[in-house]
Amino acid sequence: MIHHLPPPTGTYFLSLDRFSPYINDPAVYGISDLEPAPSYACAFPSSADLRSLAYQFTGKYDCAKAAHPELSDRLEHACREWRDSWKAGSPAPALSLVPGDDAYYSLMDTRGLEDTDMF
Repeated sequence: MIHHLPPPTGTYFLSLDRFSPYINDPAVYGISDLEPAPSYACAFPSSADLRSLAYQFTGKYDCAKAAHPELSDRLEHACREWRDSWKAGSPAPALSLVPGDDAYYSLMDTRGLEDTDMF
């Protein structure tokens, strides 16, 4: 596992932003019905060309997060546990080499992985 790295903030759907390949060539990525995010209609007059003004877009695409919400829930739960293990005040999980005597090193693993030993 990679719990010695900082955790993600969560799990999210794909962000469809202007100047990205998803907007420049949506069909290549299986994206259809590309439209400016709904909030732009509230911010600009009805006569505005929202497609040329918008930075964020919505669209339809195949997505495991939507197709398998039970897996998405499990992943979100794992991310939450990972974030909890990094809360302020507790040392961050680490995988590191610690110099010892006579040019020997100890491998320190404080990631809390199951079925691991310290050598």
